[in-house]
Amino acid sequence: MSIVILNFIIISVTANRIYTDTSHIPKSEFALILGNGPGKTSNPNPYFVKRMEGAYKLYKDKKVNYFLVSGKNSTKKYNEPKFMQKYLEKIGIPKKIIFLDYAGFRTLDSIVRSKKVFQLNKYVIITQKWHCARSVFIAQHNHIDAICYGVSSPKGKSLIKLYIREVFARVKAFIDLFIMNTQPKYLGKKENIQQFQKE
Repeated sequence: MSIVILNFIIISVTANRIYTDTSHIPKSEFALILGNGPGKTSNPNPYFVKRMEGAYKLYKDKKVNYFLVSGKNSTKKYNEPKFMQKYLEKIGIPKKIIFLDYAGFRTLDSIVRSKKVFQLNKYVIITQKWHCARSVFIAQHNHIDAICYGVSSPKGKSLIKLYIREVFARVKAFIDLFIMNTQPKYLGKKENIQQFQKE
């Protein structure tokens, strides 16, 4: 299949699972926030900030009750889940409803681990809109009932580069899922985070 056809398929089969208006998003117990670096204090990463603000909006609008934040923890100083947790706490989301996945090295890892490790079968993914189709496609392949809240992106040349990169990332996702059967870098023992809902 060509790059164009694969992208068309992935976008088409996920289109009705992507939202940009929180008022239309069905309620769900959990949201999965896909990792991103926060940037510097003097120059915060706008993609990171938008995802965190999107999470707060879902929380404030009572659309979700718990969050799983998934990202890289490649060094002692670089810990995306901790960065996300601290930011979410700062803007008003209680620490007790935030769960951390330290091995979300890529989108596939985060989504597959959400089910195989954290035992979630249904949730709202929070990421940029251009990233939603691939994220939902991976979730669907893994029998996860996922929708995506597509937050906005800053305009400019960097966004155009990301769009182009995403075109090829969708093709890679298709190959990972249907040809290579690619698995996360790490799995580990199961953690049933849903048991904390009633505590």
